[in-house]
Amino acid sequence: MIRVLNVKKSSILLEQFGAHFEEIENAILATEYDPTAGTPCGCGIDNLMRTCRCLDCFQSPMTCDQCFIRSHQNMPFHWVQKWNGSFFERCDISALGHTIALGHHGEPCHNVPNTTRPPEFLIAHTNGIHKTKVVFCACVGSGRRLQQLLDAQLFPATTEQPTTAFTFNLLREFHIHSLESKASAYGYMGGLRRLTDNTFTADVPVS
Repeated sequence: MIRVLNVKKSSILLEQFGAHFEEIENAILATEYDPTAGTPCGCGIDNLMRTCRCLDCFQSPMTCDQCFIRSHQNMPFHWVQKWNGSFFERCDISALGHTIALGHHGEPCHNVPNTTRPPEFLIAHTNGIHKTKVVFCACVGSGRRLQQLLDAQLFPATTEQPTTAFTFNLLREFHIHSLESKASAYGYMGGLRRLTDNTFTADVPVS
């Protein structure tokens, strides 16, 4: 009896959504374009154009590169959807010139020389694997790279000169998945690679 009721309920839902299929399809396809792309950014600085959007944020407007970096200072693992004039290209925020600064809640350390070249990092987060850059704090008592990464809730892949790290949120999520679905670390990382690039998955840098 319960099975029959479930089948009827599923049939009703299918019929309801079926009546709105075209509307839903058009709404999904519409996400591939934004009518504000290429228009002046709301900041009004030097006639900068809206070229960036973030789908990891909820209903965020398109902005210029500078505004995107400013608004994501403490959200460096959100993917950038960059308008190239024809379509949106997905890239890491570091492609806009952003670097992750440690030790000052996202603010740059004033003791780091401007000539310092930040090392490239691979950071695995819940939404994929990011190839970015990290600037370590140079203040007295700031600690070694290992300590600074841990303070920022980044677990390094090695304790000596690490260049790869995993966010604590990622480790917590994998722990839950391994408990509930018995997911292997290999399979979970495979999923992260597809979240990074589901077309050219083999090109995703993994260490």
